[in-house]
Amino acid sequence: MKPTTLFTAAILVVGGAITTSALFASGSGSPGAAGPPVAQDAATSPYDDLTAEYVQAKADFKEKLSAADKKERKALRDNAPIKAYWPRFEAMAQGGEGRALVWLADNLKSNRDIKSKSRPAALAPIYTALAANHVNQDWFEGALQSFARDGGTLGLETSSKLIDSMLKAAKEDKTKAAVLFFGANAIQKDAPEKAEEMMNRVLSDYADTSFGMMARASMAKPEDSEVGKIAPGFMAKSLDNFEFSLEDYRGKVTVLDFYGFW
Repeated sequence: MKPTTLFTAAILVVGGAITTSALFASGSGSPGAAGPPVAQDAATSPYDDLTAEYVQAKADFKEKLSAADKKERKALRDNAPIKAYWPRFEAMAQGGEGRALVWLADNLKSNRDIKSKSRPAALAPIYTALAANHVNQDWFEGALQSFARDGGTLGLETSSKLIDSMLKAAKEDKTKAAVLFFGANAIQKDAPEKAEEMMNRVLSDYADTSFGMMARASMAKPEDSEVGKIAPGFMAKSLDNFEFSLEDYRGKVTVLDFYGFW
């Protein structure tokens, strides 16, 4: 069995200033050693059930595909799980389940019935429905992450209209900040100056939100992380779901430990 290597990046912050950083590698450790499992809510929704069913169908399909010969693979690909599940998620979305709309956006490229030239036209009504009906849902940040990815496909005009619509619908500052932050990412390639204006608006109007900190970090330059500079602020959650900010530890000696397994 290939050994698992634990990579750890540690940054020492004293009084808010970066004093030193280091990268360590260890041959011991496993993903299971990262910490105790977080308890999951036993209750599931029809959307959760359908998503789990699709994930299992994809796993079974992948196993069949790997065992098939070249001729059989072509026939299998023509009947991939997406073909059967797409209309089921469509029906769920039409019934008012907004997360099903996000699923459609995330899996659109897998639907071989929708050609690449038709993707902008297929994506536009999905995001229009999300912007019109679901902006203030607690899961909407996931939809915005998908929107940031699909901005180039939607095009600048459509993306800009969607951003305006979502901002008008947003009720809380955190939601408005999220729309601006992910919206800026969506149009970054086509309108970098407008994207920068939106990021600056996050910094000026919503600096105290997690997206204000993310915007500051995204606009930071490499030299901003040099020894002696003030560490950029950010917010995160612990394994027991406690939300904290680096600002909470300003003035104290703090070790930031980033790690992962490869």
